[in-house]
Parts: sequence; structure tokens; C-alpha cells
Amino acid sequence: MLRGNMSYAPFMGDNKPLSVGLNPLGIRTASEQLFTTLLPGLNVVTLRIRYYSFYCWLLKSFYAKRTEAKKADLQRHIRMSELLMALIHAQSNFSGGVPGITRASEIIGKGEDVIDFNEDAMPKGKPVGGYWKGSYGAFGTYYAASLQEMSIIRPLIDNTNLYNVTSKTEDYISGEDLADAFAESVGTEMGNLFEACAHNGVVTRKQLEEMEPVFQSHNLPENKECTLLLDMLLQNDKPYILKESKLRKDSLRLLLGYLYECPVDNFSELAFAKYVYDKYNKGTEDSLAAVGWYAYYLNDSRQYEALNIFDVLLKRLHESKSPGQWENIEKLTSELAGDVCHNLNADNRTMKNLLSNWESIIEPEEEMTHAFYVILDNYRRNPKYKDCKSVIRQFFRNVSNDALDAFDSIERSVDEMVFDYVKRYLTENIIYNHYSESMRKYSQNGIPTQKLTIENGYVRGIATYSATHSSPRIDTLRNYATDLGLISGNKITSKGEKLLNTLQDD
Repeated sequence: MLRGNMSYAPFMGDNKPLSVGLNPLGIRTASEQLFTTLLPGLNVVTLRIRYYSFYCWLLKSFYAKRTEAKKADLQRHIRMSELLMALIHAQSNFSGGVPGITRASEIIGKGEDVIDFNEDAMPKGKPVGGYWKGSYGAFGTYYAASLQEMSIIRPLIDNTNLYNVTSKTEDYISGEDLADAFAESVGTEMGNLFEACAHNGVVTRKQLEEMEPVFQSHNLPENKECTLLLDMLLQNDKPYILKESKLRKDSLRLLLGYLYECPVDNFSELAFAKYVYDKYNKGTEDSLAAVGWYAYYLNDSRQYEALNIFDVLLKRLHESKSPGQWENIEKLTSELAGDVCHNLNADNRTMKNLLSNWESIIEPEEEMTHAFYVILDNYRRNPKYKDCKSVIRQFFRNVSNDALDAFDSIERSVDEMVFDYVKRYLTENIIYNHYSESMRKYSQNGIPTQKLTIENGYVRGIATYSATHSSPRIDTLRNYATDLGLISGNKITSKGEKLLNTLQDD
């Protein structure tokens, strides 16, 4: 029994509120795998590139004044410094994308001239709670993995709970390079002031104002630190591996090219992916990164339309007049498939017949039918997808169950009736696939995300779900490029154009 958003029966035990979940059909994963490979060292949360050099500076300074390093000491050093950095930003006009900014803004909002932030960073002396749940702060939650992928920090060999910067080398930008460049940017006086305030957990508003110009992480000045951070983005994706990989570099080139050719007031990650998708389809761009973004666009479209189908089905279940709102799966999917075929003018037609006469089909407005239309239209518009698929399987080896596999499924279905294809899709790809995926997640983390339940050939809706697009890290890259002066207000700058010309000539 459901009451509100709580399930009271038939479970025996604690009531658990249903979670919305981000991937109810399990097919967003392919998109995530693609942008993880396309933009190594970046994630969807870290929006300020200067934190890469800031953390390197924190780590180097931590070991510089110690003969013995302890995990608890490093945790305190990181958490106090992170919150101080957030406080510096909270009283400025540039605070977006800064870890801990919510709590820092609350502290600044109190209007105190002397700010004691010990309890906010280390509640009761412990590295848990306060401005951040994780014991290593935002560094441990988000940045550590990215910084390791960039080869600028590594865990210690004799104590993997501790991190330090990588040593200088001629082969790639190291953590020590960035730490020294950050120290040079802020200067000795301000660097010492920051360390003293972080150590004591006390700072005045005047000190925050003094530190703000040199610790600000937005729109970096043209100096060595800025140059090194850009070089870090442009260097080999995995510096410690001799084999060249430039997916991140080419993605930046494509981003700058997009903003040069298509100036926009509001940046859209999906519009960027569509831009690269179109260039690849037209044969004007054939880089490995373009193949990846082409596949990403198709994957996002596939998962978005599948969620639209899921949304309509859940609404139908929610409005059911059947006893207990239990719908017979066979009857339900037959009715919905019939509606889709009617709206597509595909009654008593095979898939081959429908696809062969696709240009005569009018794009439908009804939500579920429109979703099926887009899925089939994507297949029709990409007859050479297998060429892309061979590249994806070779260079993006972790990607599976993606839009290109879905195209194969359509090809295998060309001799069957459209009704049978739609009915099977609703039954297997939507109803049973979601139930299986939600049970898998529940077994892993104990969080219930199911939107429907199944019993003896019947299905009953539990909650509704609105379709959303996936979010690649290209917006993170755009923010980094903005901080580095390559972009301003979603427009490419003269510095950005100069770099674009250089990258195009490579």
C-alpha cells in the first residue's frame, strides 16, 4: 500500500521513500561511458579549473612543513582550506561552481567581521558534516579521481590514504609544476596569510577582501599558472601512457569551433553534440572525438525518447480504472502498440514497408508515437552507423548497450509487423527492463527506485517519471575555457580564435 510517497506494504521492515533515480531504464550508462572517455580528468561537478592547481598547492604546502604526515592532519588541512577558499569567493561577485559555496554564503550572510569557521569545517573536531559530508571534502568526493587521471597527484606508495603531487618531468605537466605556479600567482605574503587563516580557522572580512584578488578562481590572469592549466588540458589524455590520445584536446577544438561558427546567448550541451553529430554525418569532421560525440548524441536521443515512452506508460498506469490499478501486460502493450501504429499510419504494415516509405510519414504529435518516430528516424538517417560502431568498439571499449546496438535490433526486426516491434519494445525495453534495473539497483544500494511493480503477468504503476537528457562534461570544459580566457559570455575570444587556428593546423 502506498500513502503519499511511502510504501507501507507488503514490505516487512522500515518504510523507505521512493527515490526518483536518474537512469530508470539503465540505458543512460552508455552516454556516461562515452563522455568519461571523451573528457578524461573532468566530471560534471568540478566547474573551476583553478582548483587543479589550488589542490596541488595545498598538497605540496602540507608536506613542506611536516616531518610526519597523518591522514587526520591532511583531512583537516584540506577541509579548512576548501572552506576558506569558498569564503573568499562568497563575498565576491564570482562564486559559481565553487565547492562549499552554499555554507560559505550562509556564513558570510551573518555579517560578522571576525569569522570562526572551525565548527563549519570540522564539526566537533571531526572531518564529517559541516560544509561537506566526505572526510576529505570536495577534494575526496570529486577532484581526487580527476587529478589522478590528469597525472598531477598520486596516492603515496606506502600509505594510499594520503596524496601528494607528482614530481616535475619533461614529459607532461606535473602537480609540482602547478603547485609552484599557483604559489607564484598568489605571492608569498597572501599565501602565508591563507595558510595561517586555514590553520587557525579564523579569518576577518578584511583579510578575505585582501585575498580575493589573488585567490579568485574565475577568469584567470595571463600568467604561468594559466598557461600550465591550458597545457594540461591539451596534453596527452593519459600522460603516463606513451600512446597518444587527444580526445580532450579535440573536444576543446570542437567546442571552440562550435562557438566560432554558431555564437549563442545560452549554451546548450545538446546543441553542441548535435553540431558535432551533423559535421560527422556530413563528412566535414572525422576525428576520433567527433565519432564519440556523434555516438553520444544518438545515445542521448535514444535514452530521452525511451524515457518519454516510459513516461506515457506510467501515466497510463496511474490513470488506470482496473481493479487495484493492475493492468494485464499483454492487453496494455497491445492497446498502446495499436495506438502507435494508428498514429504512424502503420496498421498492418511491416517495419521494412514503413521504413522504405518513411518520407511519406508525417511527424506525429502524440508523445509516445513521437518518441517511436524519433527512434526510427535516427535509424533511417544513419545508414552508415556500422562504420562508426566499429570505431566505438575499438577505441571506446567500455561502451555497450548503446544506440548503435539498438540500430542493430531494428535491422533484425525489419521483416516483422510494426505492431509486433512496438509491442515487444514496450514489454521488454520498458516494463521488464525498468523492473529488472530497479531491482538490480536496490540489491546494490538498498534505495528503491522502481516506478512500477509486476506480478503474474500484471503491472501496476507506483510513481511517474519525467524524461531528462543526460549531461556530458562539455559544460565543464566550457567553464574551464572561460576561466582561461578562451571564451567570454559564450563567445569565443581572440585568444580562443588563435588557439582554434593552432589546433586546426595540428
